[in-house]
Amino acid sequence: MARRMLRSLILALGLLAPLAADDVVMVVANGSELQEISAREISALFTGMTRTVGLRIARPAVLRQGGAHQSFLDRYIGKSPAQYYNWWKRLVFTGKADFPKAFDSEEQMAAFLAENPSYIGYLSPGHVTGDLKVLTVRE
Repeated sequence: MARRMLRSLILALGLLAPLAADDVVMVVANGSELQEISAREISALFTGMTRTVGLRIARPAVLRQGGAHQSFLDRYIGKSPAQYYNWWKRLVFTGKADFPKAFDSEEQMAAFLAENPSYIGYLSPGHVTGDLKVLTVRE
């Protein structure tokens, strides 16, 4: 009996692991011409190192906190929330960049992104609305 429960637990954890890999998706307005983005482009855009994706002007939209924000930072930026904020603070105060557009909730970000095709953001898959498209991320 204990072995059966252990196998069930291992199987369940194995099935849940792929779901954790998709805990955040990159999104743009349906009106945006972007279809895909590389992980390197995400890192460069969201750390202020570039203002373009491909040949298009792009602006980052970020969450101030939460699970999606943490997942995004872990996956693409490699910084803690405090390190990420301090990174941007340094860029802003040295005149090299402006803070990204920031939101308190995924709902606010989704509504903003739907109306602003030059912005790129990230959301939990459950917060993607019909006005947004999920970008394919190339590694």
